[in-house]
Amino acid sequence: MNRAADTEGPYYIVFSGHRIDTPGRSKPRFPATTESAAAEMIDAALQAEIERIGSERLQGIASGANGGDILFLEACAAHGIPATICLALPKDEFVAASVADGGDDWVERFGRLYEQMPVQVLEHDEASSMNVYQQTNLLMLEDALSEDGAGVTVMVLWDGGAGDGAGGTMDMVQRADKAGARVIHLDTNDLL
Repeated sequence: MNRAADTEGPYYIVFSGHRIDTPGRSKPRFPATTESAAAEMIDAALQAEIERIGSERLQGIASGANGGDILFLEACAAHGIPATICLALPKDEFVAASVADGGDDWVERFGRLYEQMPVQVLEHDEASSMNVYQQTNLLMLEDALSEDGAGVTVMVLWDGGAGDGAGGTMDMVQRADKAGARVIHLDTNDLL
């Protein structure tokens, strides 16, 4: 199944990407110094999708972690594309786990987006063998794929390697490939 641009319904861009590197990360993949370049890369890819699909059909879906997720959601807002934030944990827990270690600026930016956009919080399945981040990847992708006539692209800001744990960007790419979704790979190696 290929969820192509010639579908009749909405067209979802599901985003997954690296978080900003914490200070002292042994192998850099998304240093804070490359944030502006990453934002430009995401914006250019989103602009290409607007030209390919038309902005009136596009809808974004992303988690709200510092780094790529927030940059993507900000780009959606700047282009007037409706977007939904999907959280793996309730707000305060999510901020503590996936936003705050990037600094106060990221927490403030997350807060602005949280107030502006619809938010969906994962109902964690305790019996699942998947962690909450894997479950959230699945939720975002299934939400996009579940609508009849919808098109789906998965956009990733990723170094191409295995993540720091299960449920990272590699997991999303593997799920997207299996589902037949189009994948746009924005390579963080190009930022280094």
